[in-house]
Amino acid sequence: MTKFHRLYEAAFLKTLGATRRLIILITLIEYGALGLLAGAIGSAAAIAMTWAISKYGLDLIWQPEPSVNFIGVVATLALFIGLVWRSFWIAQLASRAGLKFQSYLALGFGLWLGAQALINIGVNMGVLPTKGLTLPLMSYGRSSMIVTLAWVGLLLRVYHEAMQSGRGMATSRRSDEDSAPRGSRAAGALT
Repeated sequence: MTKFHRLYEAAFLKTLGATRRLIILITLIEYGALGLLAGAIGSAAAIAMTWAISKYGLDLIWQPEPSVNFIGVVATLALFIGLVWRSFWIAQLASRAGLKFQSYLALGFGLWLGAQALINIGVNMGVLPTKGLTLPLMSYGRSSMIVTLAWVGLLLRVYHEAMQSGRGMATSRRSDEDSAPRGSRAAGALT
């Protein structure tokens, strides 16, 4: 579909009374369905080619296990979504604790990880052109793995500092009570 067709479709829907939000939703559903269809066709073609190469090229018996493949894809996507969501949560936690730089650092990590994973997944589905990006924590590459693990270490440090800062407010009251002389606390309790 060309840009002209998309504009024509949007204008047609506008004349029928569709809101901007509805047009965006229709477009997202359309592209999502096309992406799923393209992914299914690509997966089926990959399985067929793997079977053909295994049977005729390597003389191996190979049976496809689509459920195992599907479970692996879903688990990988769930782990990436969970890591990105958790980094956004840590950024919010750091922001509430008043740690602005750490909050931006965690937010940047989440955006970087999510964008790189989305680009890599899009390239593997054939939706995006090849860019040469690695899939963080999955693709083999020493420098990429070192940088990603350093980012995860920074994210854990931001979480630690945000939790300490949050606890510091609650524990500062306790430390004030603990620093008071023992006799004055006991005398205050008796009177």
